[in-house]
Amino acid sequence: MSHFAFGHEAAGGLRSGPLVERAHVDQAVVSRVERGRGNVTANLVADLAEALGKQVCVALE
Repeated sequence: MSHFAFGHEAAGGLRSGPLVERAHVDQAVVSRVERGRGNVTANLVADLAEALGKQVCVALE
């Protein structure tokens, strides 16, 4: 099972408009991810993380 945490706090207060521009993705994609309904691929996670100035961290438990 995978878990993807995304929200206003994770985005460092960045609203979805600027995030969309920085990550070069559609607003609909960010909206679906925020609602937990998006098809979250490794590439999408990497793009969002880069746009947020964050690193991707994967943990196997």
